[in-house]
Amino acid sequence: MRVGARVSVQGAVREPGIIAVRGEVTLTAVLAQAKGFTETADRSSVVVIRNTAQGRVAARVDAAAILSGVGPDPKIYPGDVVMVEDSLLRTSIKDVLSVLTGAAAIKFLAPGG
Repeated sequence: MRVGARVSVQGAVREPGIIAVRGEVTLTAVLAQAKGFTETADRSSVVVIRNTAQGRVAARVDAAAILSGVGPDPKIYPGDVVMVEDSLLRTSIKDVLSVLTGAAAIKFLAPGG
């Protein structure tokens, strides 16, 4: 592996960080190395940022379509940054469930609960 053959994976993945890449690698392989999506990830909104001769470019990729076999799995190159966004809806639902679970626990712990 040559020096600098790394990809940065950020956002709503289980283990964000720097991933060493060897040879040809695809987006799904990089996401798998990051241990997959968190429960609040927006699988339809993954951004790949790449430095090119024309400057920095970003492309939004629908990983849900790739994983369902509908979309192509793009190649990821050393130096790319993969950013997985959080789903506002999934984050909101998680927050509501957290509050409801906490309220139920308080009621359970209360005298006569």
